Amino acid sequence: MFLRFTCYLIVITVLLVIAPQPALTQTGGATCPAVVEQALAQLGDNCAGLERNSACYGFNRIEATFVESVPADFFTHPADQAALVALASLRTSPLDTQLGEWGMAVIKAQANVPDTLPGQAVTFLLLGDTEVENAVEPAAAAGQSLTVITQTETTARSEPSESGPIVAALPAGTVLQADALSDDGLWVRVQTAAGSAWIPRPAINNTAALDSLPTGDAPRLTPMQAFYFRTAPGQTTCNQAPSVLAIQSPEGIKVDLTVNGANIRLGSLIVLRTLPPGNIMQITVISGQVILNPGTPDEIIIPAGYTSTHCLADPDNLGIDGEPDNQPVGPDCTWTEPTPASPEDQAEWESILAAFEELGLGEENVIVLDDDTCETGTTLVHTVVTGENLFRIARRYQSSVQAIAEASGISDPTRIYTGQQLIIPCGVDTGLPSVVPTTAPSATDEPPAGTFDTAGVDCSRFAAASPLDGLAYGPTTFYWNPAPGASGYRVNIFNVGEQNGALVASFTTGSSSYSLTADLNVNNTGFGFAFAWNVEALDANGQPVCVSQQVFLPREAPPPDPTNTPTPVPTPEATPN
Repeated sequence: MFLRFTCYLIVITVLLVIAPQPALTQTGGATCPAVVEQALAQLGDNCAGLERNSACYGFNRIEATFVESVPADFFTHPADQAALVALASLRTSPLDTQLGEWGMAVIKAQANVPDTLPGQAVTFLLLGDTEVENAVEPAAAAGQSLTVITQTETTARSEPSESGPIVAALPAGTVLQADALSDDGLWVRVQTAAGSAWIPRPAINNTAALDSLPTGDAPRLTPMQAFYFRTAPGQTTCNQAPSVLAIQSPEGIKVDLTVNGANIRLGSLIVLRTLPPGNIMQITVISGQVILNPGTPDEIIIPAGYTSTHCLADPDNLGIDGEPDNQPVGPDCTWTEPTPASPEDQAEWESILAAFEELGLGEENVIVLDDDTCETGTTLVHTVVTGENLFRIARRYQSSVQAIAEASGISDPTRIYTGQQLIIPCGVDTGLPSVVPTTAPSATDEPPAGTFDTAGVDCSRFAAASPLDGLAYGPTTFYWNPAPGASGYRVNIFNVGEQNGALVASFTTGSSSYSLTADLNVNNTGFGFAFAWNVEALDANGQPVCVSQQVFLPREAPPPDPTNTPTPVPTPEATPN
């Protein structure tokens, strides 16, 4: 994926060369590139590792308002942080080369990400002359939820009815957050990776605490799940320093947001901005896809590289800061049909992608959710781009390496080339790949030179690869992208649900292996359903020199006792958040 990102920046660089370039301004001895470079460098130092439901002051200059009294110097310096529930609005400043300013701020919002996925959040990146105002009242954001566990295999549906469309299949032992009951009390609304859904009440651990949940289908919103924004219309003097709001969803999760009154569902990295004369909202998709008006007859899908616009109504007082400066989507217009992003828009993506890289959220962590356009039982043609391999392509379309190789007439699955057209059988295999992914070199003519640390180990492409959607109870195979020069690898297992994230098991393998199989039974890793794992590349002394990010996953329930003695599912008391 690192190669994909590198190639992507090369493409953008070419666009910068061929596209008309506005002159860079230079006043007071500073240039636009110099300010941007300084701001990006400090953004990572100031805001990387930000906890969810928080905001961070990234780079000068930022103005913030709050729903409660705060000290005069609160949230006024780079690296300052604030709880999102107390934030009313946040505004960053435009590029000023004379003062060396380009406002940057970061927000980590939970939105409808399940509480059972700790640390996962929607990342808002404010750049330049951009303002975001919370539209979720503090009282509404403080809604109650309960931790529940499915006792049997069940299906989650979009409506509290057996006739409702199925959203997901949930195995026994799935840990969920419940936040509402149906009007008849027979169904429970839970948060899943696919969004809000309803499951039968008898399918979960039935406690009296469920009766305290509100009834009905009103959404339970978290801070900034609904918001209003605006950016300065028009281009700046330098397209390396745009005024935009970029939003990235967490890995593998589709998130519902209400933006200026419009409902959108994203599994992607997007850019929002206001176009001249200030009454047009534009949404552009960099990676993945966006669904506008999801679940309605007016649903529109925007794929990666495309954009759509919607008119805005006159300003009104709709947020929570008390100012009549919020522009909702206008009632007299609709979203335009998606069109390709312009070269000028694409030229700005370089700084946006670089900022997410500084935050540790680069493109390798953006999951392209194309499952809506690659339905199980159908096929499509995929053109290989530099940096891809069959393993990642198979994951993208919920297929398998073997199925793609057979359909495309590929005799050696480890060798594909840029520009090659592959036939993809969609959804034929959602399990582990049939070929070890790390044996498949990325499609490229000449891999770029790696960056080596002091131990001589190349960490540039080192990352956890699989599993990313769930852990088996028992033997589970872990895969990772290699770190050339490493003397071995160690996979670490953390028990999140029962032992507060403690390290409970480690498994090692040699330098020539890029996968290992570990037994994740209760004896090795303890009870519970919420776990995390990461992988370390080791030097000759067994010390870690490259460490992947932790991947938070549920573990499936223990299998039935072969003696037919029922194995009870551990059922902790449901506790309110």
